Amino acid sequence: MKQSIVLTRVLSNKLLMLAQKSPENEICGLISGKDDILDKCYPVKNIAQDQKTRFEMEPRQLLDSMRLIREDNATFKAVYHSHPVTAAYPSLRDIQQAAYEDIFYLIISLGTKGILELRAYDFYNESQGEKGVREIELSIQG
Repeated sequence: MKQSIVLTRVLSNKLLMLAQKSPENEICGLISGKDDILDKCYPVKNIAQDQKTRFEMEPRQLLDSMRLIREDNATFKAVYHSHPVTAAYPSLRDIQQAAYEDIFYLIISLGTKGILELRAYDFYNESQGEKGVREIELSIQG
């Protein structure tokens, strides 16, 4: 997997705005892109019981988002979610529930005293079914 990714400024601003619109609960969704640039997000409703500390994507919206990505002739590149009160580092639950291989996971944090934080990770499989985490360099273009 690549060691760095590029987001358009429009996409990074949209992700931060979506997180700010839901400061109490985690938001989530998919991100697509073409070539090496991530440029579009597909918000999916969070249906987790405790949305303050976890996310679970609504299945129908998740499937619809996958279909829209295909219809846009784009590639599914990442899953995003927010952490309303903690830093933009993956929780143990985030790592254990990472369901897709060969994509990135972006975390938006609102819990950093007025500074919005956006970080990217690769969750990869290690030996014996354990998952490892590697932070990926994230740059904004445009």
